[in-house]
Amino acid sequence: MEEIYNAARRELQALWNKVNDSGGALAAAGRDAFAAPPAVDSRKPVPQGILFDGASGATRDHWNAALKLAWRRKGGDWRDAKGVPHGRYAYAVFSVPGNAGTQEIRVPGLAPLVERWLAHGNTGLMLRPPGGSGTAVFASREHDDPAQRPRLVVETSSGRIECPCTADVDLPRSTYKATGTHKSLWVTSDRYAALQFDLADVKGPVREATLVLTTTKQYGLTNLDVMELMPPPVLTAPHGEVEWGLAAEVGEQRLDGHPDVLFWGDFSPAKRKAYTHYWVRNATYQREPALGGAISVRGEFDPSDNGSMSTRMRLTKYPGEGRAPTELYFRAYLYLEKDFLSETDGIKILGSLAATWENLNYQKEEDWGGGKKWKEGVGSDPCTGYGWSMRFVTNQKPADDNPYKELASLGVLAYWIGQKAYDGDYVRMGNLCLQTERWYCIEQRVKLNSISDVDPRTREGTPNPDGVFEVWVDGVKVYSKTNIRWRKTPDSVIQDAPWLNAYHGGRRKPKTTHHYRVANVVVAKRYIGPMKAGGSDIRPVAALAANSSWLPEPGHMVKLPAQNSFYSVDPCPRSDCSYNRGGGFNSSGNRYVVDAFSGGVFNPWYSNYGALVLHGGGHGDSGENSVYVFDLDTMKFARLTDPYEPVDKSAKRNIDRKYGEHPDGSPASAHTYDLLAIIPPEMGGGRQGSLLRPISLAVLGPALNIPWSHAYDFAEGRWSRYSKNACPMRVHASGVQMCALDTRRKRVWHFIGGASQACYLDLETREHVAGPTNRPGFGATADTAMMVYVPERDLLVASGTVKGKQRIGWFNPAKIEEGWRYAELSQALPADYTTAIGWSPDTQRLYFYSRASRTDIYEIEIPANLSAQWKVTWRPILGEAAGTLDWGGRNSGGLYKRWDYVPALKCFIFMPRARETGVYLYRPHAPTTKG
Repeated sequence: MEEIYNAARRELQALWNKVNDSGGALAAAGRDAFAAPPAVDSRKPVPQGILFDGASGATRDHWNAALKLAWRRKGGDWRDAKGVPHGRYAYAVFSVPGNAGTQEIRVPGLAPLVERWLAHGNTGLMLRPPGGSGTAVFASREHDDPAQRPRLVVETSSGRIECPCTADVDLPRSTYKATGTHKSLWVTSDRYAALQFDLADVKGPVREATLVLTTTKQYGLTNLDVMELMPPPVLTAPHGEVEWGLAAEVGEQRLDGHPDVLFWGDFSPAKRKAYTHYWVRNATYQREPALGGAISVRGEFDPSDNGSMSTRMRLTKYPGEGRAPTELYFRAYLYLEKDFLSETDGIKILGSLAATWENLNYQKEEDWGGGKKWKEGVGSDPCTGYGWSMRFVTNQKPADDNPYKELASLGVLAYWIGQKAYDGDYVRMGNLCLQTERWYCIEQRVKLNSISDVDPRTREGTPNPDGVFEVWVDGVKVYSKTNIRWRKTPDSVIQDAPWLNAYHGGRRKPKTTHHYRVANVVVAKRYIGPMKAGGSDIRPVAALAANSSWLPEPGHMVKLPAQNSFYSVDPCPRSDCSYNRGGGFNSSGNRYVVDAFSGGVFNPWYSNYGALVLHGGGHGDSGENSVYVFDLDTMKFARLTDPYEPVDKSAKRNIDRKYGEHPDGSPASAHTYDLLAIIPPEMGGGRQGSLLRPISLAVLGPALNIPWSHAYDFAEGRWSRYSKNACPMRVHASGVQMCALDTRRKRVWHFIGGASQACYLDLETREHVAGPTNRPGFGATADTAMMVYVPERDLLVASGTVKGKQRIGWFNPAKIEEGWRYAELSQALPADYTTAIGWSPDTQRLYFYSRASRTDIYEIEIPANLSAQWKVTWRPILGEAAGTLDWGGRNSGGLYKRWDYVPALKCFIFMPRARETGVYLYRPHAPTTKG
């Protein structure tokens, strides 16, 4: 691979050598001018939560359709009076009688909601029925009679204020279109309503707040809840820790000529000539003080054509395995001018690393999901299994009064095998929205997928879903997908690095001119990152906006500033319910949902930072089957589901003993050990991922062992039976109890007992498959084992106590007949009943932590030869948090995946037990920069 990189660099260097020296002095001056960091944006933060009810505003799919800011659930999101997303505790409840004609409805008791708005931001409210089939129709703010329009009457110490409605919209699931300009608001079981009121005149303590509505039609009795509307954040800078890379290591001016860099260039005359093909409409060039004097190119769209830029650096003219790299990073600085957004259509901008081969055949119709066959003669188009591309795309500017109309949504138009749309799949980059008149550092990583079973005659094979596409903005990772099928032949390598492309819409041309600027283009074989200046730690705008005082320094552990406790969301704190001591179980409150041999798992798709998921109970300890989260965005515990009740500890009533399900379809409580996983959205999980129980052990008092799988969809808020069959191997609760998600094969592996037989749940077929029996096992002491998948090495790695010693084992998923092997460690690990192990993809190391080590952590490097010695490095945990941990007694079991990795923060999250100690972050000592 090194020879391929060097060959590509030599080809580019040859191009560079042909360039005359006329622009050399200017280029050198531009490189030497880097003495200033990216300018810190001084504008006020973008207002949050402004509901818009125009054509480009709220719909069933989006809180703001123009910016493509999606709801978590189709039809709208809410937060209940206890702060639980999609919870059931309303701020107020009221009824609309059927066939009552036009009448005024007054809903008092909303002072707590108004106080919350005044303290934390006015998000609006939602009207939704908790159940039933009635329909209520209300006059909207567009109604002809002003007296019938919605209003909020607020009484404070300063007097009585009538707050007018500034936006109202119902969200029917039957249409994707906006309905906010209608004169009526309909509320039914599948059509909720969102409203927002002007609170500008509300001053002083709130004594009472009353919602005033006028109902004009009714179809049956309708019961309604008033909830707080829960909009998505509008982010103009990504949230997360900045990853510094090559640019910070060596300095921006030293990237040119670095052995890991294939190309660096501003747009000085000499650098422009180095491109294989260079065209920019009405191009002008200028120095950028915000980028240390670098020379940018300014491109223009005009009504004469769709195109504005087509500039590429071609690594190889011909396809062929080994002619060019299969993994590269591309970075550029982008500036959208004030007139950039178009009311005619969206704009594709900046381009990507790409391959658009013109002399290869076409993939068959069934190879992709679009339903059409590519027209002959367009072999250069992506999605053929030979060509592919990823271009950034912004939204069409709304023509109405949308309050966010000056922001640009950031997405990617993806052409790849299996795409669902003929003209490319749209992928939103989180909730990020670009502001105009400001520089952004944008970076892509492309790693092409491997090919199996290549036919030597056709050079075609089976594309493996292990390709990677990642995006960073201002050094913060905003998107990562690791199961892409880019190509079906090894001859399709990275052809263009980069492809700088700017194109207006699909077919519609712009009606006026639009402008943008690009600077500091880099292509490298490792992560580049944003620039620094003078070696000082000057952070981009994103870091300044997202930097959190609670984020630990390398090597440190911190206790997170939780805004509540696990006990504060207990559904039965008196312990008199059927699922705790009231039903004969051991649990006091919700304690044994965590502390009774039960695990957790981190869900990175739950929110911007993600959430630690907690779920368990089981046997005689707890009958509560609630799902809890600790959300890193809010720093709060929340209970997402209410426990089923009444629970029969003896499992003789209210449970299907074959499937382990209560009558409402939810699985009964179980010891979850290390048997929880998250199904990613791209592998069939919900929009926020899904919680998976591949099997269930020690269910209720009789300790039933259930070989069926169940999944909880976080976006939809419901459980369902997931597997189509039962696990074929014998399921029992002794020995090891562990599982891990194999992202390469889309499987969840699970092992029990002596681990001498592998079983996996295929996420594509939803079927359990068992491997051969009597293979070498991982004979850990009961309840001590935990397992992780290491995608970079395609290994399952487990930790557990074996005959009094702490052992690390490995299992090759590609060779399941070989079973488990024990690793030879360079030093012994402290043996303990309560331990955890985790993998950091950023440091490429394992981290072992236990109650015995407490203030120490052990860093483990996996050798190239797995039979060689695995290097173990002892490191002290810095800071005071580790020394104050309360680990509890043996009944807590292992840590399992209550110790798990947080990709957005490059830290491990950790919750030792339910009582007192809270939630912690540990940030590894080793540098997080790849390379």
